[in-house]
Amino acid sequence: MKVTEQPRLEEKSESESVVVHVDLTLKRLYLQAMKELEALDATTATTWQRRYLKAASIVEHVPPLFLAGGYSTDTEFFEAEMEETTQSVRRNIRIAKLATAAEVKKLKIGRLRFAVTYLEAKNKQPLESRGEVNFESLRIQLMRDGKSVTKSLSTITHAEMAEAMEQLAEKPKAAVAPPEAKAVLAAFKRAGVKGAIATVNRSSLVMRIPLKSIAAVLHELAQSTAPTG
Repeated sequence: MKVTEQPRLEEKSESESVVVHVDLTLKRLYLQAMKELEALDATTATTWQRRYLKAASIVEHVPPLFLAGGYSTDTEFFEAEMEETTQSVRRNIRIAKLATAAEVKKLKIGRLRFAVTYLEAKNKQPLESRGEVNFESLRIQLMRDGKSVTKSLSTITHAEMAEAMEQLAEKPKAAVAPPEAKAVLAAFKRAGVKGAIATVNRSSLVMRIPLKSIAAVLHELAQSTAPTG
């Protein structure tokens, strides 16, 4: 643990090092936080969660508490004090914030990480707080031979996790226009109309065309044979 204690910030010449002087209050908070962090390990779901919540409190404090330890970045702090990469710690902090200790114990970290990634990709927005998702009741949808299959987080396999993510990333197939719409669009084309839109349902046709093109479109439609089906 590295601590530099001084009353203020001094800038040396270009040939000398820059010394950052740490506020005594920040140092006191850092030392207390580190004492608590060092007492926590990952042997149980509860202590695992507390460990990463404590890490979050150190790096998210304004200013970051790790500055009082002589670290200039969270990466330096994570690698030196937690012996982990920034990516690993950040992912674990997210799970610690979003899941309960009971969910961590029952579902394990890897499944919870997958669930968060899956839901954020599906909903196209981040999860922000604990309670947004009941991970135990969450069901993951898979398509198998054209049929929908659902899996819980406790039963889904790693292969199925990868499959679910692949299916989520697949682009939806474009809707096939009904024959009536195709006939109308063909009439637009023959009339030389650009930017026209035709919407067809079972009982009606809605067209959006420039006013100056109405006569030409009506002429072409009159020459067309409406599809039946």
